[in-house]
Amino acid sequence: MPRYPEYSYGDELLVNGKLETPQAIEDFDYPGYLANQGIFSTMLSPKITVTAAGQRLSSAGLSLSLRDHLSQGHGGNTAGTAGGGWRRG
Repeated sequence: MPRYPEYSYGDELLVNGKLETPQAIEDFDYPGYLANQGIFSTMLSPKITVTAAGQRLSSAGLSLSLRDHLSQGHGGNTAGTAGGGWRRG
């Protein structure tokens, strides 16, 4: 089993775990840093279940999926279709 499971844009996920408020790290305002990025809670070791794979992608999701696909060294003739995208794994 991979250390970091792969999820694809368009996957529907069920995430279970305990939300925690980030704490400052020594003199670094970690909660403020995360808040500037729109993150207000963290979750360590969540249980994640894919409830539906490859759901319909938005144009932004399709763009990100294409970017990830190309950054993994896939290109040329291996592109998926706009309607179907790429398969997980």
